[in-house]
Amino acid sequence: MRTERLVSEARVKPWGVYASGKRWHAFRNGDGNVVIRHHATNMVEVKPNGEVLPISRGYGSVSDKQGLNKVFRYERAFVTVNGEQVPATYDTVFG
Repeated sequence: MRTERLVSEARVKPWGVYASGKRWHAFRNGDGNVVIRHHATNMVEVKPNGEVLPISRGYGSVSDKQGLNKVFRYERAFVTVNGEQVPATYDTVFG
């Protein structure tokens, strides 16, 4: 599976999905949000409405940033900054 499709696929597959040689994993938590994990680190939650909640910035590696940015673009995800919705990127989520 392509990395950018993780959230969409995890919403319909309750056991979760993997991408990129199982380095990326997405699964639904008890709140109905999709958690995205890279290697062993849960990085973000994506709410059903597309809002992104940060969990851990990981190591800040190129693969962390590129993988999350692919997912965010595909999902049209956003973060709320000063009361406004801003397109989600690794930098807007983790500052």
